[in-house]
Amino acid sequence: MEYQHLATRRKLNGSAALSADESVALAVRYQGTQASATITVSSGDITFKVGTAGAEAVDSTVGVAGVVADGTYTTLGAMVDAINVSPNWHAEIVDGLRADVSTAALKTMSEYTLAPTRIEVKNLVFDTSAFLSLSYRISARRSNFARTQKGCVSILEEVKALVNVGSGTLTLNVYEIDTVSGASTLRATAAGTDNSELSLSFASGNSDVRSEAGKDLLVRYTCSVDLPDTGAYLRVNGHVLV
Repeated sequence: MEYQHLATRRKLNGSAALSADESVALAVRYQGTQASATITVSSGDITFKVGTAGAEAVDSTVGVAGVVADGTYTTLGAMVDAINVSPNWHAEIVDGLRADVSTAALKTMSEYTLAPTRIEVKNLVFDTSAFLSLSYRISARRSNFARTQKGCVSILEEVKALVNVGSGTLTLNVYEIDTVSGASTLRATAAGTDNSELSLSFASGNSDVRSEAGKDLLVRYTCSVDLPDTGAYLRVNGHVLV
């Protein structure tokens, strides 16, 4: 038999405690042959450069003249597709959905030079005050692009979240994500209350939320009007069976 009983399978940690500007929008890796490569994020646009160290030039194989602009590629899915067309770069969506609007979604980042080992992964994070969400993806691939997702089961046991804005609507959503197509399905939802901790436990009895084999879970707490850079948090307790 290929299949292994869930009780005997190894667990990977799927828990996290996040504050503002800590959810990862994209994970990007350089896989080209140049001696050096850099990434810069400004006003939601990503600029890619390659070349000799200290004299890198825009990489014309990616985006438009080396720039993947949020005004041109208006969803995270479009951004990732534009990056992955290039033979020099590989990107994956982490704490996001393909349909997420990319306009001003990424936090500004000064020019970052990736190590020439071709294995370093750089995380580009959401600008929480613009994106208005705290998100975390329970996935076997969070720390390892090379790890296969086939057969893995993501499990959510508990969520705690807090936002204090004084107005607007707060919503917790849990999505199941197909790791091949990127398609998402809403699995659970709950309303939050301003300046009051939302606390949900899915672990009593058989009531935890678990993905189908080979799929991930994304936990997201969203405010309709604002999400301040201080005081907000999302705490996720879960794991992955591999």
